[in-house]
Amino acid sequence: MGVLNDTMMMGASAAGGYEIEQSLRFNDDDTAYLSRTPSVAGNRKTWTWSGWVKRGNLGTYQRLLTVFNSSTSQFTIGYTSADKLELFQYTGSYQINLTSTSLYRDASAWYHLTLEIDTTLAASADRVKIYINSEQVTAFDTAVYPTQNTDLLVNDATPLYIGKKDAGDYLDGYLAEVNFIDGLALTPDSFGETGDYGEWKPLKYTGAYGTNGFYLDFKSSGSLGNDAAGSNNWTPTNLAATDQMLDSPTNNFATLNPLSVTDATSPVFSEGNLKTVVSIDGSKWGGSSTFGRSSGKSYFEVICTEVSNVYIGILDETAAMESARIDDHSVTVGNAIYYRSTDGGKRVITNGTTVTSAYASTYTTTDIIGVAFDADNSQITFYKNNTSLGALTIPTTSEDLFIGVSGGTGNAQNTFYLNTGQDSSFAGNKTAQGNSDSNGIGDFYYAPP
Repeated sequence: MGVLNDTMMMGASAAGGYEIEQSLRFNDDDTAYLSRTPSVAGNRKTWTWSGWVKRGNLGTYQRLLTVFNSSTSQFTIGYTSADKLELFQYTGSYQINLTSTSLYRDASAWYHLTLEIDTTLAASADRVKIYINSEQVTAFDTAVYPTQNTDLLVNDATPLYIGKKDAGDYLDGYLAEVNFIDGLALTPDSFGETGDYGEWKPLKYTGAYGTNGFYLDFKSSGSLGNDAAGSNNWTPTNLAATDQMLDSPTNNFATLNPLSVTDATSPVFSEGNLKTVVSIDGSKWGGSSTFGRSSGKSYFEVICTEVSNVYIGILDETAAMESARIDDHSVTVGNAIYYRSTDGGKRVITNGTTVTSAYASTYTTTDIIGVAFDADNSQITFYKNNTSLGALTIPTTSEDLFIGVSGGTGNAQNTFYLNTGQDSSFAGNKTAQGNSDSNGIGDFYYAPP
């Protein structure tokens, strides 16, 4: 679980050093991607790709970088439906075919991926190297390396894609600090360094980019494909200004956790795991957050599209991960506290025992529910459209506290949109307000209390 800052449900913020300010959110339901066709070929034998990736949806084929000329002329690196890394070049037969043994399915983490290419080298395994957080990936289920001096499809004067393969396998998640170096095979040390606690953290790349090299920092919401290192710009498709996010490797925000599901009627997550659609039956679990908090203060905001029997609040890890959960506001273990939509009441669960009582007014689909909680003093306050509804006591627990949302009737789907400080537009459903916390961090609809 991450360490959170003073007012936001966040993960980890760099203490000094190089800061990455933005990322770009890709939502596979939107068929979002970036594209570029180089005007001339670069070095097709030697190049480097580096980028930071935070995963959204899991269990589907997703592509990071692709050349797709035809079914018999393609290069791609991305994830398999088993959440393994996959890299291949296929031109009638596999010239490269690498599938990792390891799984990459932590939706709370920013992974740094470096792809080091130099097909001129004598040793076959040295010609293609994949690194995750500076560690070389060496265990593969499948391992086919290119012959010496192979020309790869990447860096030719043909279309390149970030976030898709042909008309499918769309990326779902976040990308940040994407560098492509034409003509140099570089290790992760050119893009990151080891921190004081042994963590891998970003480092600003300061070298040359070559003919077709580019640097995507996603700082311009009006030009999301802008090359910050030159003029090799990319064209965004189905990406909006609201997809520019504050969530980054140096400012990692909590989202909903796609692994916190329990049955066949699990919710469906999208929009970088900030949107969850609950099932259309009696099982109405919406999800819990990727990060919990054991101390300090946090604030988050929620909107929903259907408010019959909706619950918004916090719960401890035991309640969040109850394996037998059918409906999270009726958990039989753990501790939780919720604000109910239908009657405006509060539901308090203490060691699995539920007590429901009066609290405040009801809420509807037009309302923004803010939640501020103080883990040190076991207090939580709910807000409706920025108006405090009064402080409540959080049930005593020794565990971290997580965001929890659930509810809705058995006759209609309900959709929740969560903002932990990275998107006050709620995936474009509201007009972003841009309120930050007292440290000047975050994008909230209302100023955190």
